[in-house]
Amino acid sequence: MENSLKNGDFTDIHAAYTLNKSGIEKMKAIDEEMTKIMDDVSAIQQKRAHAEREQSRKKRKLTVEP
Repeated sequence: MENSLKNGDFTDIHAAYTLNKSGIEKMKAIDEEMTKIMDDVSAIQQKRAHAEREQSRKKRKLTVEP
């Protein structure tokens, strides 16, 4: 890369820039996908916690009623 700069050969520099740019774009896409997955996991955890509370409430109600 350094030699390319000294020699004025911008082909290697352009290739490195393009590779770096595509890597950054791929990282952004992965980050967005991970964020969506974490949001989905959070929603599932909230639904599960709610279902567990409801189940516990129903069990308590059954044991209290004669």
